[in-house]
Amino acid sequence: MVLVFSASANASPQVRREVERAVHKGVVVLPVRIEDVLPSKSLEYFLSTQHWLDAFPAPREPHYARLCNYLRSILRADASAVPQAAQARAPEAAGAEHALEVLQFNEAELRRLELELARFVGPFAKQLVKRAAARTSCIEELVQNLGEEIESEGDRRQFIKTCQQIKHSAH
Repeated sequence: MVLVFSASANASPQVRREVERAVHKGVVVLPVRIEDVLPSKSLEYFLSTQHWLDAFPAPREPHYARLCNYLRSILRADASAVPQAAQARAPEAAGAEHALEVLQFNEAELRRLELELARFVGPFAKQLVKRAAARTSCIEELVQNLGEEIESEGDRRQFIKTCQQIKHSAH
């Protein structure tokens, strides 16, 4: 997650919640300061151990180039963490595996689940649905796994009930 950090972001309760959620879910947060602002106490806890990039003073283009290089290095490191056996798999086997994933869940169902989950967890819903869909084999299990991402028991029950209604209306 790239956090474009400014005085406005620093004061935003929504940004604080998104950063807190990202850290809780193990998502890497890369703060990019576009103004010379230090994080508030509530953000300092979550961002104190992070590597920061500064994108000021103007012009910003050299700072953006450095950010892109840094992100490329992170993505390369993630790709190199894939087990050798998975990298050595035959292309046709990988294609068949991808086809099974696509057939496993209907795109419209996944999108509806994502939108419903976003009501409770915010913009991380898309990533959470993608991860959970890769680990589950049926829609009921997927809904249960996504429900576990919602902290409030009442909200979790509401999410599961709504998702069950979505599932039944689709059939």
